[in-house]
Amino acid sequence: MTRLRRLTGQMGLSPANCRKIMTACVQSVAMFEAELWWRGEGTRGTVGRAEELQLLINQQARATTGAFRTTNLGALSMESGLRPATNQLENRQRRFGLRLLSLPQGDKAREIVGGPTELGKRLGSALRYTWTETEKTLLVEDPGTLDAELIQEEREEAKRQAERERPGLVMFTDGSRLENEAAGYAVAWKNGQTWEGIKTHMGYNQEAYDAECAALARALEKAAKSTPAPEHVTIFTDTQAAIRRMASDEPGPGQKYVLEAREHVAALRRMAPGTTIEIRWYPAHEGVEGNEKADEWAKLAADEPDTPGVEWLEGPRSMPLPRSLANIRREISEKKWAEAREWAGGRTSKKKYRMPKSQRPNGTVATSAKKLAARFYQLKTGHACTGKYLHWTKARPSAQCWWCLHPKQTREHLLKGCPRWRKQQKVLWKEVWKETGKGRRWWKAHELFAEPGCSQAVLNFLSSTDVGKIVLAMEAVEDTASEASEWELRERMEREEERRAEELDAEGGGEAEEEVRFS
Repeated sequence: MTRLRRLTGQMGLSPANCRKIMTACVQSVAMFEAELWWRGEGTRGTVGRAEELQLLINQQARATTGAFRTTNLGALSMESGLRPATNQLENRQRRFGLRLLSLPQGDKAREIVGGPTELGKRLGSALRYTWTETEKTLLVEDPGTLDAELIQEEREEAKRQAERERPGLVMFTDGSRLENEAAGYAVAWKNGQTWEGIKTHMGYNQEAYDAECAALARALEKAAKSTPAPEHVTIFTDTQAAIRRMASDEPGPGQKYVLEAREHVAALRRMAPGTTIEIRWYPAHEGVEGNEKADEWAKLAADEPDTPGVEWLEGPRSMPLPRSLANIRREISEKKWAEAREWAGGRTSKKKYRMPKSQRPNGTVATSAKKLAARFYQLKTGHACTGKYLHWTKARPSAQCWWCLHPKQTREHLLKGCPRWRKQQKVLWKEVWKETGKGRRWWKAHELFAEPGCSQAVLNFLSSTDVGKIVLAMEAVEDTASEASEWELRERMEREEERRAEELDAEGGGEAEEEVRFS
């Protein structure tokens, strides 16, 4: 951490780049092999290590955002995008279990998950391993490529290609996963002026990704079984991930559909060696007739499996396929963010700080200059160079505004009422009105900072003022003769805290970090 301070200082990298460095250079080392030694939250023998990691993450978050040491830990986690230690450790173990499940069939390591060993039980518990069967993968002895042309063009050109008349067999595919977790796919083609197609229900343990890959394999099967064999086969899909998956037969989610697709292409080549096969990407919901029909039928297949014309795959009707690896991956990702948000929410004050809707950091602020972004984060969390905060920390005898002598210098006062910045305030609220249609009287400070659409307007305001940046000395409030930068103040405060910590260590008190809630 000490060697990285220069990169993350006031003239250092943007918060987004600081976060990348912290994740790649610090956390990867600190949590090395955590998948093996982590035994779960609250388990004897791992609590101390989790607490040590949390202290490290707190330091990383402050270095990333430029926040003060008193900043609430929940707000610090949300703004930095660095999730709490226990959440990261749990997620690492889940991902490790998924990697083992993704290994080729026959690999002994795959059998660890849910097995009788201590590690197997932990991984099974982390993944809530209760299903009877998961998607299997294979180690292909003779790796190859799909004998078809995979085409991904620019949006406008891709749409033009999808709309024009083409020779041979032209098919549109689509996969769908609904909110009730039902999945299905469809393949649509035109027979004269009439649309025909395949509609297949896939159950409740698959992802849209699986449905898209399955639809491509099914379209190639349709082409291979066509009589006479078509001279040209063109398949359109609106998912680039499915096209990329078709280019690789490596073990992992969707591999079974890649292998099926290659079998169907080989069968078609045996019947008609000269057939041209293209799999093309095109943008979804752009008015392309084939896409609209495939989308309609895919949703029908997922939502109403008993409709005439909708087919079921083999197996019990409630769960026709083994649970897909993509489905497990999505669950792990959702759980990761939900747990991190719950952890942060339990440590914040709703009156002083509004949590963002997304767990990911605000891109507008995270990519701005570090010195400016730090002021934004400090003001957003309520721990900034304002009279109210400095009075709370006992750094000043009163909360008085040093620009207009108002009794309380708060975020609300600086954004709305301080006459020193009246011109800049007018510009700020004009931009906020354009963005949201709401004037200043409808906004509270913590709500304004939490609105992503207003972030640029607030940053512009801060860059044109000294709000959160300049602190006037008490003896110079009236004549505004002397100033101290926020960074000088911060250094003085941190030196004082370090001195107190050293005194505690000398007394045998040890080092501890206390969460400080908003005043």
